[in-house]
Amino acid sequence: MQAFAAIASVDPDLSLLFIGGGPFTSEERDFLRGLGIADRTQQTSLSDEDMPSAYANATAFVFPSSFEGFGMPVLEAMASGCPTILAQATSLPEIGGEAAVYFSPGDVEELADKMKLVINDRTLRENLGLKGLERASHFTWAHAAKQTAEAYRSTL
Repeated sequence: MQAFAAIASVDPDLSLLFIGGGPFTSEERDFLRGLGIADRTQQTSLSDEDMPSAYANATAFVFPSSFEGFGMPVLEAMASGCPTILAQATSLPEIGGEAAVYFSPGDVEELADKMKLVINDRTLRENLGLKGLERASHFTWAHAAKQTAEAYRSTL
């Protein structure tokens, strides 16, 4: 929220969408108002069927999580061709590889800089989208099953 507030002037039509997690609490709404972005921020829930369209129509997918077991939303965004900005934490660099832009977890200024970079550089957005599609194609259930079977075989 703070990073978006810092770059909101880059594009007056830009908005911040939170998907899932339930409606904003009164404290969160107050925080958004204090940042001056309440009118450009919304929270919604979408069905699994609607998620690919949301990703595909986003300027960027920002995932500031500092702890992720795997990061399925990252793969979903990349599989939809959405430019991806990830925290340099836990499994996220392993999932995103060269197909994402990274920032230090909790560093609002660095995140704002990365968001501004992606928003302002159309070529970078297009390249990240293409790299994301390629990267996501390597994460299939068939590949996961093969790796699991290999792990079982090596332990036996």
